[in-house]
Amino acid sequence: MKLNMYSINDSKAESFLPPFFMQSDSIARRTFGDCCNDVNHAFCKHPEDYTIFKLGEFDDSTCKVDLLATPFSLGLGTEYVVGGES
Repeated sequence: MKLNMYSINDSKAESFLPPFFMQSDSIARRTFGDCCNDVNHAFCKHPEDYTIFKLGEFDDSTCKVDLLATPFSLGLGTEYVVGGES
């Protein structure tokens, strides 16, 4: 199965969090949005500091990783806050 690879950029720390894998951009967006709206999660406390990026694809049957030439932004945390920007 091919899985998409994502990472969250923390602009204040000037670094990316370890990559994670999801079946689709929609699921990754939903998961990031859930974190941005969870009052117990760091993303919710400062959603303007976090951006989700798609990095590429991982094939678990061949162990092949295909990275995008440039990470692709799926949006800033504030765009995912319920009642926030759209």
